[in-house]
Amino acid sequence: MKTFAFITAKGGCGKSSLTLEAATVFGNMYGKEKVLVIDLDQQLSISKNCGADTEAPNILDVLQGDVPIMDAVQHNDLFDIIIASPKLARADNIFDRAEEDEYLLADVLDFAKDTYDYVFIDPAPSRNILQEMLYIAADYIVIPTRVDESSLDAVVTTENELNRLTNGRNKKSHAKLIGYVLNEYNKQTALGQMALETLELSSEEKENNPFIATVSSAIRVSEAKTLHTAVCRTEKSSKTGREIYAIVEQMLEKIGEDA
Repeated sequence: MKTFAFITAKGGCGKSSLTLEAATVFGNMYGKEKVLVIDLDQQLSISKNCGADTEAPNILDVLQGDVPIMDAVQHNDLFDIIIASPKLARADNIFDRAEEDEYLLADVLDFAKDTYDYVFIDPAPSRNILQEMLYIAADYIVIPTRVDESSLDAVVTTENELNRLTNGRNKKSHAKLIGYVLNEYNKQTALGQMALETLELSSEEKENNPFIATVSSAIRVSEAKTLHTAVCRTEKSSKTGREIYAIVEQMLEKIGEDA
């Protein structure tokens, strides 16, 4: 079982959208019953966008041991999903690092490894213990960003956080950074070119040379989410659909190199 997360330290960079689209592509390629999405966002963004039942058992129920993980799974037209809970906003008060609660997500995912080949974790919008759970449970990280300076600064923050957990004293995480996705990219603009060059330099500094992918527009993705579906399900031959498929191809290439 391979576990992915699109994560960055800044909101509005397309984390949930990329999770929904990439998980849909994996479902198209390998069978939706082999792909599980875990929603850690207290706003339930991806849960709502794929049309899940938001009153069903959720990931908080699972992490607290009230519901077995497989009993919280909903079968969807796009993939299987375990929804989030608004109560996750209080995660730092619910869970205790002193009790090693940051390992809970990795532990419960062990019970799903015989059912699913691929898991996507949609991150919480704020930096809290849920983020640490994600880094510990994930195998592969892709950092989405936009072309503005604050979004690119967040890439560095995210890399530093991952490095702290993978190379720190306790080496809590084994996750590998495999790629960057530059959203709202326009090669005709100076800002777009500067952002792309920044990511290229960052990739060159790393031994595994994370891939760099671009998405030119998020309009079609937003429209699809409103209809509780994905561009890669309804318009996969569109420019946006082709860009998402290209991202997935590069993800697969990177995990192939890691095999």
